[in-house]
Amino acid sequence: MGSLLTLTSHTSVVRLNATQALGAHGRLVGNVLGSSFHRRGEDEIVVARQERDYAQDPSSLHKLVAGLAYEHDWADQRWSSSTAVKYFGYTSRGFGKLDSDTYLETEQTRQHLGANQLLRWQLAPAWALKASYEYATRLPDEYELFGEGILVRANPALQPETSHNANLEVQYVRPRWSAEVSGFVRGADNVIYQPPSIRDTQNQNLLKSRTLGPRHLCATCRCRY
Repeated sequence: MGSLLTLTSHTSVVRLNATQALGAHGRLVGNVLGSSFHRRGEDEIVVARQERDYAQDPSSLHKLVAGLAYEHDWADQRWSSSTAVKYFGYTSRGFGKLDSDTYLETEQTRQHLGANQLLRWQLAPAWALKASYEYATRLPDEYELFGEGILVRANPALQPETSHNANLEVQYVRPRWSAEVSGFVRGADNVIYQPPSIRDTQNQNLLKSRTLGPRHLCATCRCRY
C-alpha cells in the first residue's frame, strides 16, 4: 500500500522565571514553561483513492510545567537547602493507528504534582556532600504521542512517566584538581519505551522499572603547563 505523506507542524514555547529575595539567606524562585504543538498533513495517494485521510485531522499537544522553590543557606553558607513543588499538565488530541485499517481518536488531559528536596553540606573547605530526592514526571513529547507518520505509529493515549529519584554525591575540591563520586536509585512507573519491530513500531508504557548504581566517579585536573 503506497503513501505520499506530507506533514506540517507548528510549535510555540513560552518560558518565565522570577526570583524574590526573602531576607539575607533565603530566596523564592518560580518558573513556568508552556508549549503548544499542532500538526496536520495530507497523504495524496489516500486522497486519490477517495479514502478517509486521517493525516488531515489535526493533532495537538499543550503542555504546562510550573515550579516554585524556596532556597536557603545558613551556618556561614556551610549548609544550603532547596525545597520545591512542581506541577505537570498536558492535553493531547489525535488519531492512533491500531492496524492498517483501524484508527482511534483519543483526547486526554493529565495532571501530576511533583516535589524535590536538595541538601548540601560543606563538611570542610575541600569536602562537600550533596543529597537529593525528587518525585518527578516526564511528559510524553509530540514524537512519542503522534509518531512520524511512517515508521513510528501514533499513540495519543500514551501516559506520562513518573519516578522516585534519590541521589548522593561527595565532592573533593583542590586548587588544581577535583574529584567526585555519586550514586543514585530510580524507581519509575509507566516508563515510555519503543519496542523493536521489523516494520513499524509504536511507543508504549512499560509497567515499572528500577535502576540502581553509581552515577559517575571522576577526577578533573586544572593544571597549567
